[in-house]
Amino acid sequence: MSYCGYIDRPDAIIGTDQLDSSEKAELIDIAPSYFVPTENIGWRDQLKMIAQFLDRKEKAEQWIQ
Repeated sequence: MSYCGYIDRPDAIIGTDQLDSSEKAELIDIAPSYFVPTENIGWRDQLKMIAQFLDRKEKAEQWIQ
């Protein structure tokens, strides 16, 4: 999507570790990216990891409680 000749870019990208290395590299080129592990981990731990990446740890703790 473009606006006035500029391409809109996200502030950050969240994906899973199931993406292959070329997909991850492509996303990293677009914006800071974090790839969440999906195996042997619960949603609470995933949320904490994402929150740390986004500097929103306190907000994540509120959701978990």
